[in-house]
Amino acid sequence: RNGICQGDTAPFVLRPGDIQETCNGKDDDCDGTADDSPIDVGGTCGSSVGSCRTGTIQCISGAPSCQGASDPTPDICNGRDDNCDGVIDGVVVSPPVPCSSDANCTGGATCINSLCTKDAVGMGVACDVPPAPPSGATSPCRAGTLKCQSGSPVCNGSITATSTSDTCGVDANCDGTLSSQPDLQNDVRNCGICGRDCYALAGGNGNWTCNSGVCTFAGCRSGFIDCSGATNDCETACSGSSGATELCNGIDDNCDCTVDNVLPANKPNSTQVCGVSPAATDPNCTTNVAVNCQAGSWSCTFPSGYCTGGAPDYCSNADNTCNTRDDNCNGAIDDDFQLAVVGSSGNYLGKTCFSDDGSPTSHGDCRTSGTYQCDPGNSSRTKCTAVKNTAAAGPELCDGKDNDCDGDVDETYNAPGTDPRYVVPAVRSIGGGVYMYLYEASRPGATATDPGTGNGWHSNPPSTETADETLSCSVPGVVPWFNVTGAEAAQTCAAVGGRLCRFTEWRTGCRGQGGSCTRGYAPASACQSNGSYPQGNPHCNIGPYDWDGNAGNGVTDGLLPTAYGGGGASPALTNCRADWNGSSDFWDIMGNLREITWNRTTSSSSNCTPEDPTDTNCLFSLMGGAFNTQSEDGASCNFDFYTVDTSFKLYDVGFRCCFDSNPQ
Repeated sequence: RNGICQGDTAPFVLRPGDIQETCNGKDDDCDGTADDSPIDVGGTCGSSVGSCRTGTIQCISGAPSCQGASDPTPDICNGRDDNCDGVIDGVVVSPPVPCSSDANCTGGATCINSLCTKDAVGMGVACDVPPAPPSGATSPCRAGTLKCQSGSPVCNGSITATSTSDTCGVDANCDGTLSSQPDLQNDVRNCGICGRDCYALAGGNGNWTCNSGVCTFAGCRSGFIDCSGATNDCETACSGSSGATELCNGIDDNCDCTVDNVLPANKPNSTQVCGVSPAATDPNCTTNVAVNCQAGSWSCTFPSGYCTGGAPDYCSNADNTCNTRDDNCNGAIDDDFQLAVVGSSGNYLGKTCFSDDGSPTSHGDCRTSGTYQCDPGNSSRTKCTAVKNTAAAGPELCDGKDNDCDGDVDETYNAPGTDPRYVVPAVRSIGGGVYMYLYEASRPGATATDPGTGNGWHSNPPSTETADETLSCSVPGVVPWFNVTGAEAAQTCAAVGGRLCRFTEWRTGCRGQGGSCTRGYAPASACQSNGSYPQGNPHCNIGPYDWDGNAGNGVTDGLLPTAYGGGGASPALTNCRADWNGSSDFWDIMGNLREITWNRTTSSSSNCTPEDPTDTNCLFSLMGGAFNTQSEDGASCNFDFYTVDTSFKLYDVGFRCCFDSNPQ
């Protein structure tokens, strides 16, 4: 049928439909109908870029045809991609040229979307084109170039009229004609040619006319003179008059072409124009000051260091330095550093000062006194003349002072400070590596008549006290420390690197070097029997000893300085010492003060130790008797009847410290 299914070239089909139908005007599948359901139509055709829209391929008159598509049109400046090349208001060059910048493009094209692109249709042409100016004239107007900006044509770079009227030789209103032109033969502002202003010639201070286009000088203007010698320049202003008196004012008062040439007889002195006080007598404030006229005002040049302020009042604005001279020329020397100005709290001249003023630490025994004087290294202040006397530094003593001048007071062997010297307590070994004070403990501030002040608490004091952190000493000749608890004594001993002595250690010291003494006095040959009181040779300060030595009031009791060597009481107790072969004996271990020692704890779970006997289970023994003990037996080495707790203290109770290593 239709001729396609017949002949030698017919499709080789056994039955209709064996071959698919295409759009060609023929019955390809021999089913009796041409182009029914062809397989090569129905797809999308055309472009969807920019303003273009796609269509559908349809079979029209035996051939595939794109139906419903919107085709490209020439790209004009309208904010759309009319030619569907992917660039709005521009045309991609053909063939396309890739680019990364305008430099990659030629022929006026620019780089847009990485492709060289030319202007839209109608762009790039001249716009706002002005009329040409008349021959010989100029015009400020310039044509621009039409560019597409934000979808609208814009004339870029054009210059339009700057004025509604023309100027000399310039078509300022850009109408192609010249109007209102000056007379170049007689106009003094446009003489001969446009813009030649005769008044601007030679300084502009002359009088001029324009004759036949030539500037002619007609003398200087009022208030000006010619001092340079150049022709017709009238360069110098002169508001004065010939013969007038010349003043220092920046003006040529007498019009002699010299400004401020004041006669010496008319010059003022330093008191009149420099700020010098009439009371000033220093020649560097008066006769040695150079007064000169500079830049229309009087200038004063003082000798170095005097009146360093600025003009015109050099002296009142000057820094009054401290240098023993009247450098601000007010008639007084170093007045800004006197008591009346500085005040009593300031460092005024002559004020007493000390070498460690302002120092974070005291200079101790090296401290010296001086006065505030001018600082040679800094004239803006005073300086204390006192200097630390390092030669005064000596061994550290237990006296409440910084003897070695290292900033620390009474430092101990286990914390000596920056100077290696420290308080060397008087101790001796009692054997077993234990060392004990030779003297009853005293405070650093104690004297022969005063026990000093301060408790021995260093931490956790009773609620009724504060921790004074007072250290203990082992020195002769001072009132010993009394009225102290065992816990307090232990803390002050710990602060010097020791601890409270055990009662057994105390007893060992009392018994002497041989360990056979029952009394704490010398010599060893007498320490095993009672002395003879009140007759004979009393050994120690216990009850039978007459404290004040006044037989008229009977036997009195009282506390004596450590290692008492005579004085108000009588006689001296030179033998009241546990005999350790006469070398470093333990003084006053019998009498004077009962000495509190660590004994034991009443509980196996207690933390009570000689180093920390603050536990309420601690017990202490009072050893050696006191100044009010009436019997030698009650002050003997073995008498340990008195046992007290941690809160016990009494006016006749003192202590000694022990050490587990040599603190010397």
